[in-house]
This record gives sequence, C-alpha cells and structure tokens, in this order.
Amino acid sequence: MRVSFVVRALALLGPVSAAFAQTPVAAPAASLGPLTVEKIMRDPAQWIGTAPSNIYWGEDGKRIYFNWNPDKNRRDSLYAVAPSGGAPRKISFRDQLNLPPNTGVYDQKFARKVYEKEGDIYLLDLKTNKVRRVTNTAERESDAAFALQGQLVSYTRGAICLPGIRPMAKPCSAPISARATTPRRAHQRISRKST
Repeated sequence: MRVSFVVRALALLGPVSAAFAQTPVAAPAASLGPLTVEKIMRDPAQWIGTAPSNIYWGEDGKRIYFNWNPDKNRRDSLYAVAPSGGAPRKISFRDQLNLPPNTGVYDQKFARKVYEKEGDIYLLDLKTNKVRRVTNTAERESDAAFALQGQLVSYTRGAICLPGIRPMAKPCSAPISARATTPRRAHQRISRKST
C-alpha cells in the first residue's frame, strides 16, 4: 500500500520535474562582471528595495500603518492598508496630524489611551474614538500615565534633558472627569496627601 502511494506521487511529480529541467540555468557569476568596491558599497535601497518599517495597528483596528518608501524619495512616508489586504494608501500630511501616535499608555480596561503629542497630553476614548486635550501649555509635558485607578492622568512638566543626566521635571496630574477640579488643585491635593 505504501509503495503504491510513492509510485503515484512520483507519477504526479514527473511533469513538474520535467518542466524545471527545461528552465535555463542562471548565468555563472563570472559573466556578471568583476566584484568592485563601488558595487559592494552602493546604497542597499537601490539594489535590495525598501521594506516597510515601524508597522503598527490603528487604534480602531481597521488599518495597519507603516513607513515605506517605494518611490525612492529622500524620506519614508506613512502608508495604511486594510488587514484584509489591498493596495497600500499613502497618508497625507494633514491626515497624519489627526492620527494619535502609536505610543502611549492604556488604562486597565484598554478603553482609553493617554499620550503626548506636540508637547501636550491627550486622552483618547477608544470606544468612541474621541480625543480630548488634557493640557494646553507652553511648557512641554511628557511621560503620561493613568493614576488613582484611572481617575487622574499623571505626567511630567518642563523636563530638562541633559546628555548623560536623568531628566529633572515637576510631576503633575490632571483629572479625567469634567466635574473635577483644575489640574493645579488636583496636584495640590496629591501633594498634601503625600506630605
């Protein structure tokens, strides 16, 4: 029984192997010309092509975003494609400004995301896809996270970054609910509790 299976398999593969036997063999390396330093050191993007990088899912799960440079421009551009496939679509600069960054911190239920964008802190409700600006200051805020079981957004303000030295910043927090007090009063309440 096993022998008959092998015989049938070889009979089916016979035409395939015959087709491969008729394909021309690649030219030997000597006919490609000598290998020179210029050929070795040329830009890999010119002879390998460009592969997508920085691949991440959109917050709504309907798109996959990635950086790509199929046109061999000076810089990569942001593209999006549906998870089911299709042709990648280049994202305009205006649309990129409205996208939340692919970095940030999610709450425990993965219902909200807090992130820093252009020096301010934003809160994204993942169910409604609505963005709320938490801070709007001239100083830079960063290191956003959820605090007090998701009732506050904590962040640092005015970080001083020096090479080789840990950034020094003032810790701050802001309430998430609209009825809560101002960020300054919330910070004062936390400061009083900690002292």
